[in-house]
Amino acid sequence: MSRHAPTSPFSQEGPSARQSLSLALVELVTGVAFAVSVAFAAGGGGVAWIVASALGCACLILLELFRSGVHERPSVASRLVPSDADDADDGSAHPDAGVAGHATPGLCPKGPDAQDGRPWQDVGSSPADVTTTAQSQFDLESLAAQLARSDDPLAELKLFVKDIRAREAAPAGAEDVESRPLGEAPTPAAGASLAMPAQAEASRPTPRLVPSPMELFAARRLEEAGLFKDDVELPQLKVVLLGRSGLFYLRMAPGPVAYLARLRVLGLEAALNQLVFCSKYLESSASEEDCYEANELVLRHVCAQARPIDEAGELLEGEVPDGEWATRRQISNAIESLVLPYRLEASFRTNVADGNVAIEFAMTPDRVFPASMLVDQLGVVTSSREMRRKAASAYAQRLAILLAAEAFRASTKVRHVWVAATLDTANRHWCYLSVDFDRGRFSQIDLAHDLAKVSDFERVYRRFVPVIRRERGMLRPVEQSFSLNEARFCPPRRHESPSLSSRRLPPRQAHDLGCQSVYGLAIQEADKRSLIATDILRRLVSHDVDKDATARNVGTILELAGDDPDPDVRSAAERTVRGLIDGRLSNEPLAIAEEFVSGDALSRAAAAGRESLARHDPRAALERCERALGEVDGRGLYDDAEGIEWRYFGSYVDRALYNRLFAPPETSIMLVPDGYFECHLICSSARLALGDSDEACRHARRLVELAPLDHRGFLHLVRCLEERGDTDEAIEALKVLLLRAHDLEGLGIGYYRMASFQWQKGNILAAQAAYHSSIAAFKGSFPLAALELAALAAQHPDTFRQDLSHDETASLLEGAGIPVAPTKQMTASFLSCMRASVDAEVFPVARSFVSTLVTLHPDDVLIGVMRSLEGEPDA
Repeated sequence: MSRHAPTSPFSQEGPSARQSLSLALVELVTGVAFAVSVAFAAGGGGVAWIVASALGCACLILLELFRSGVHERPSVASRLVPSDADDADDGSAHPDAGVAGHATPGLCPKGPDAQDGRPWQDVGSSPADVTTTAQSQFDLESLAAQLARSDDPLAELKLFVKDIRAREAAPAGAEDVESRPLGEAPTPAAGASLAMPAQAEASRPTPRLVPSPMELFAARRLEEAGLFKDDVELPQLKVVLLGRSGLFYLRMAPGPVAYLARLRVLGLEAALNQLVFCSKYLESSASEEDCYEANELVLRHVCAQARPIDEAGELLEGEVPDGEWATRRQISNAIESLVLPYRLEASFRTNVADGNVAIEFAMTPDRVFPASMLVDQLGVVTSSREMRRKAASAYAQRLAILLAAEAFRASTKVRHVWVAATLDTANRHWCYLSVDFDRGRFSQIDLAHDLAKVSDFERVYRRFVPVIRRERGMLRPVEQSFSLNEARFCPPRRHESPSLSSRRLPPRQAHDLGCQSVYGLAIQEADKRSLIATDILRRLVSHDVDKDATARNVGTILELAGDDPDPDVRSAAERTVRGLIDGRLSNEPLAIAEEFVSGDALSRAAAAGRESLARHDPRAALERCERALGEVDGRGLYDDAEGIEWRYFGSYVDRALYNRLFAPPETSIMLVPDGYFECHLICSSARLALGDSDEACRHARRLVELAPLDHRGFLHLVRCLEERGDTDEAIEALKVLLLRAHDLEGLGIGYYRMASFQWQKGNILAAQAAYHSSIAAFKGSFPLAALELAALAAQHPDTFRQDLSHDETASLLEGAGIPVAPTKQMTASFLSCMRASVDAEVFPVARSFVSTLVTLHPDDVLIGVMRSLEGEPDA
């Protein structure tokens, strides 16, 4: 059985370049033979004429048979190109010239029935041959798995290429006897089937597995990409096969990477991905020219994978159509899912309310493009730098259109998409393309055909009045016409501090976030003092400038803060003015600002307490902090009352989740000063150090009351209860923590502490499940949990279970009464709050949510969304 290409609705006639050359040679030989026969007949008699005529007829018949055989062989384009595709450009000035036809990649992948069940493919041999020459088959799946497992994938690739070259150079009939023990059967090539009848194996001569054309193409591309060059040290690499696109990704180890090394990595990655396209779209019998042609077609038709811009993207559960979150997620998902021959690195910003999207992508350097290309009538030739620069320029222009299409499709409200192609070299930053695509004119582009020919680029782009400069088909540097951080893409309102905002939330976002206004998401009670302190700093003077600096500074402070309606601000102003008048405070601007913001008794006590604990003096820390707390608690300043709750929040995530899940209706949530919370924490730690676990527990319970979603308070309470010997209550506190856990530390450390308590109580399986959950939360980055789990397995081999699945772990936890965290309620609330904060454009809150989710689930799409949430602009 031979391998067949799958049925395809695409067709194209005409021989390849190599076939055309062969045909011409046969025609020349035939013509010469016919001329010789005529000359021979002219000098002979009737018999000679008859012989000459017969010879001429035979030559003509052979020529016609050869023509038929050439035209019957389908080209690569016939398996990839729509029958109505436009003809290719003429002339070598364009990077696409020289490839027979256009293609839409991905339309005709090779079917699963392509395997013929034999470990080789015969090449020009018959069963009667004494020595059979056999051809190995390229197995991309095995190669990818081997590279992904390897700690040194470059070494694996070098062995792969050397094996191909060794088998290519071996004489016919030779066997590599040194590569296996004497008498051992030869090992089939990668991807070869081992299923073979016993009689056939006994009767068939042992083959020499010559490399297939696809393997030779793989070796050539990897060599051209610099696999064996040692002119620059490459970083440590990890090969990843991306789940969304199915392409190779060479992940570089963190740290600085030389520019040349980066180019080398990108080139090797591109070479591997060319093998992906060959394996996916071509049959096993494809020639090297077929491989080149298939990759040219993929490069030329990257835009064919874009769907119509008016076709709405798929929304996930809970997403608001045309919202900021859904738009950003869809653009990020598109960037990660596009099937492209070269790595795509892009940044984007969205302002859906105004209909604007900005995308900036890194242009692929021409040095990453292959060192050999297929040219019509010439076959495979060494590519010049001009050829590579033309190819890079054409690819960048197509990619800009593709990214704009995905942005328009993400939301019907997007009216303009700005796209820029930039290039960062070792010492310069360049922009080669900057264009504003508008939805109306963009919808007139036929993405499947208008960009197939380079000659159409100018016509397609001209309608958008781009900032672009072309010379002989190559892009030249231009001035970028926009910046990602402009206000039209990043409105300043997004970065306003929640505690200073007067903006009201839309109804849906207000419901999801549990508050009616952005102010309801505040976590810093000192924000207003900090803002006023900034204004004060701008107007302060020193004694070096003005001898009456004290009087002027006192007047400035009273003017800006003395009559403020906030009592905390007025108190800060009075405190700072007193310090200046009595000489306790210098006229240094920074000292005045610090006094204004955090010069209260609680903040100073907390600072002194931290210093005392650092000196291992818990008594001094306890004395200072309890004295400050006594003055406040004695007056009940931060005690809850009807309609008022005093709380502390360590993050915007905690605040939003508390609003949604725990805040009583018709209740105002007031913020206690940071110093108040910290003083209680210092007092508890000092009491614990002095052996007073009861008082330590009292302060720790106050921490949990003030911050019911902060894992630090719960873990400190668990420690105090453990010191007091109250294991059961400590376990109950951990259960509450896990019910509310929503971040990495809360989950990982919470399960780790739970595992130790379960081990102490003899619940070995529950302890094992808790250790597994801790390790899973930290993604293996918590070695202490792994060490203790190994010790647990060594001490209880009969009870310990090997290879616990996720479901088994959850079942063991539930059986022991331990929550499976994060709970469904917490997960649903977290995701709702995250989407709402992005849609409401409250970016301080949104960044807190998205970054927390990324630490738990480091998905590429989520990382793309997080990077799209711009930081606060410079003042």
